[in-house]
Amino acid sequence: MLGELSLLLLLAAAAPAQELNGWVAVASQQAGGRLGPGGVWLVHSRDTAQSVRPIAGLPATLLGVPGLGGGADSVAWRRRDGALIVGDSVLPGQMAKVHVLQVSGGPNPAVTAALAFAVGTHPTGNPSVSAMAALPNDDVLFTAWGLSGGLLNGSTFGVLLANDTVVPFTVTFPPSVVPAVNALAVDSAATVAYAAVHPGGAVMDIYSIPLTQNHQPSTAIWIARVNTLVLSMALDASDRRLTVAGWQGAQNVVTLDVGVRPPVVVGSCPGTATMNAMAREPHADTVVAASFQGATTGYQVGFASFACGAFTWLAPPPPGGWGLVAGVAAAPSLVPFGTPSVNVARYEWQTDVNPGGLPRIGNTGFSVTVRCTTGPAGAGVWILDLNRQPTALPFLGIDLWVLPLHTLPLTPVTTTSARLDLPIPNALALAGARLCVQSAHVNGSMATPLDASSGLQITVF
Repeated sequence: MLGELSLLLLLAAAAPAQELNGWVAVASQQAGGRLGPGGVWLVHSRDTAQSVRPIAGLPATLLGVPGLGGGADSVAWRRRDGALIVGDSVLPGQMAKVHVLQVSGGPNPAVTAALAFAVGTHPTGNPSVSAMAALPNDDVLFTAWGLSGGLLNGSTFGVLLANDTVVPFTVTFPPSVVPAVNALAVDSAATVAYAAVHPGGAVMDIYSIPLTQNHQPSTAIWIARVNTLVLSMALDASDRRLTVAGWQGAQNVVTLDVGVRPPVVVGSCPGTATMNAMAREPHADTVVAASFQGATTGYQVGFASFACGAFTWLAPPPPGGWGLVAGVAAAPSLVPFGTPSVNVARYEWQTDVNPGGLPRIGNTGFSVTVRCTTGPAGAGVWILDLNRQPTALPFLGIDLWVLPLHTLPLTPVTTTSARLDLPIPNALALAGARLCVQSAHVNGSMATPLDASSGLQITVF
């Protein structure tokens, strides 16, 4: 075990960068009146003493036009480089865009670099990129229905590839369906997407859309109808419980078991306030959401369990409000990088729901777990450094993504996994500190005696 004092010294050896990991991005539109302006905001996912921070230097379409509307409509984080992906809502006749933003951290976050991809327009309606979801391979799936021209050329769905290229994703709906997609969710393996489509009236239809790695054309399959106007939805860690939320009503928040056909309603939260935006929180089985709390309070952002749990509200809205909240996304704080070295066994980081919790300041029970997915876990070493390597260093048949600034003996805690305990002191100076870890394991082979995991970047917040 690495002791608390050792971890403190190791992390403090480098001045922490102003990282955005552990923060929630809030996308909002111009709504007029007291709700506030459009834009993109940052709110800390746990520390309510941290005030809401507007991102400066945003492209103009993400701010909207006072009195007319528009602004930021959807948002996602990209793991590979920490980029913020934002879809806008614009005025009739303008081109809706997907924006790739590099944002500085600290108390005054600002855009440092930006790319924009025009995906389509509409002559009378408000063209918008209404929903998006980041995929495990760093592609981002998004929807922008009812548009023409642009990079989507009329397609309802598109994909921002990890190399910053936008391509259409063709999804066929039944001929009678106008695919007015309000919300989107994707399972953890990116094998299926769920889309909420408005057929008219006070109901929504839920469709499943099979996904492939190279985004081949797909066919939407109707699976359920819910009695609420769905504005957002999210899958829990099991990928079976799909929670859909929308306007106040008898079934304002409904949870479906999508592991069976037809899906079964396993929970509902009648009378819950309108939920405009919702997303699962990385590394935990919780949801982060924006809820309209009435004309006096406006929108609040908080997190809760999936089972109608009470919300823990984050920092209060900025004094002028943050507009009509349309999207939320929490930045990951445990980011794998590189690739595993597989000679006999394959080792993967367990980050979807981390058993050791979040790398939060004061989490003295924090740990990370690596799992052997193809056989018994072998003994070996943990390799730790403050930085990740841009390219691998070959060593005895494995790729080192982390240079051995510090090593520790590794002993499996189960037949298929090993855990590295990293208690995090209650020291505010550690905010933004990074630690990179890799595991290397003996495998009994004479020719290639080692296997290794990929690297894992841990950011304390």
